[in-house]
Amino acid sequence: MRTFSLTTTVIEYASLDELNQNERRLVLDARRAREEAYAPYSNFLVGAALLLEDGTTILGANQENASYGMTACAERTAIWRAWLQGHARAILGIAITGGMRDEHLEPPPEQRQPIRPCGACRQVLSEAGFRARRSLFVLLDSRGGVLYRLDDVESLLPLSFDPRTLGVEPG
Repeated sequence: MRTFSLTTTVIEYASLDELNQNERRLVLDARRAREEAYAPYSNFLVGAALLLEDGTTILGANQENASYGMTACAERTAIWRAWLQGHARAILGIAITGGMRDEHLEPPPEQRQPIRPCGACRQVLSEAGFRARRSLFVLLDSRGGVLYRLDDVESLLPLSFDPRTLGVEPG
């Protein structure tokens, strides 16, 4: 028997001003994408922005459906959009933001916690890193409170089920 530990390193930023210019722009793009969310049932709006190698961003927003299982999260809409546009290998990282449509239903910004992706999105992010052949950085935004930065998706989903589990290597 062998025991081992998995650790996650999270960098916490007190504000958007502490991010570098590209990361700040990415978070602001995610916030802009959030405004395009369709969430009439939960009223929880989520936006995501992917940064590509050439500096462009691809946006995604959650899209709800009366049949909740048919809902698409912001992270997945952005990733699938990038893949459909032929950018699977160009993704460097993602910024994600979210919260209630009505600000008065949330705590004040200084008490907000950064959003966290659901399990399905963590799995798709893992595959996006596999397809890009690199670790993707992740920025988690609280829209006015602290922000988290993780240097790799593996920190969100350790021991993930990925194509290597099926014997597929990056190609």
